[in-house]
Amino acid sequence: MNVKIYISGIGGQGVIFASKLLAGTALLKGEKVVTSETHGMAVRGGSVVSEIKIGNYKSPAIMQGCADILIGMDLSEGEKRLSYLKKKGLLLVNGESFSQKYFYPFSKEAYKCNMLKNLNIIMLGAAASFKVFPFTPHEIAEALTRIASGNILKINLKALDFGCEIYKKNFKEI
Repeated sequence: MNVKIYISGIGGQGVIFASKLLAGTALLKGEKVVTSETHGMAVRGGSVVSEIKIGNYKSPAIMQGCADILIGMDLSEGEKRLSYLKKKGLLLVNGESFSQKYFYPFSKEAYKCNMLKNLNIIMLGAAASFKVFPFTPHEIAEALTRIASGNILKINLKALDFGCEIYKKNFKEI
């Protein structure tokens, strides 16, 4: 498996936790993984980027036009990073856009269900529902059970399922 995943957002959205969860999922599957994080001012609301390469890679840096998957947890951060996605790559961005197919108001849906703090896991659930994603929602859930417990685990598993439901109701395969 050789996959490059680029996640962008703002501080407080769980970009780094999402990347660590994906890296943990890769390790559980016996895959090699390298990651990198870049966060601007270490404050809530600052720009955060995480790059994950799964497979036989030495450097985590993803060049523009090379990411297989781009997940934008914030509309403006997602739009800023579109140049990193390769043609025919999977794009999933939190926000509404009339010109972009895979932009969806995940925050609005999460807010309605009182799960805004779990936006990252909701988006991973939706992304993992696509066939091109390297992990299934079940594999991500398995990794979650290794890093969380009790109520935190229960809420995150619910958020993962919610993301899968959003996928089923709103998306078609690329």
